[in-house]
Amino acid sequence: MQGQIQGQRGRPKTELLLNKDETRVLEEWAQCSNTDQPLALRAQIIIYCASGAPNRTVAEKLRVSELTVGKWRRRFVASRLEGLKDKPRSGAPRRISDAQVRQVVALTLETPPEGTPQWSTRSMARAVGLSQSSVRRIWNAHNIQPYRATPPPKPVDGAPEEKTDANTAPAPAAAPVTTPTPE
Repeated sequence: MQGQIQGQRGRPKTELLLNKDETRVLEEWAQCSNTDQPLALRAQIIIYCASGAPNRTVAEKLRVSELTVGKWRRRFVASRLEGLKDKPRSGAPRRISDAQVRQVVALTLETPPEGTPQWSTRSMARAVGLSQSSVRRIWNAHNIQPYRATPPPKPVDGAPEEKTDANTAPAPAAAPVTTPTPE
């Protein structure tokens, strides 16, 4: 085959060279547990590709397809670090702001509604100006279940306050163990 280096098959790949800043950022993305996992995988792909490893070897090592390695190599060569980030997706823009979400979470956890022991989706929706469905989605996303919260028991006047767990009943008294005696 003419024009190919011996041992190289397929189309020639663009050489992938990293500068110090890119290497630092990619290593940070690849190793940080707070990084979005798809972005961390892309960073690992680029780090291995920059070391000179062929796409097939990188794909086997990271357990992805060769097409995936090729895609992120091309996007990195074309757009550098910005090429590894997710592109905006189609769809309707968000209608509920982060401030509104924080408000719902804070009200639910910190302030009981007037006249009732806990928030309902209807009362919260009225209080913050959102729909019941939106309140329900926010609660689900934050694993908030105000309807399961039990208020602490109110002490009787003059009686000391007892710490009880409403979810546990006292254990029944154990029956005495008897062993049969031979007659």
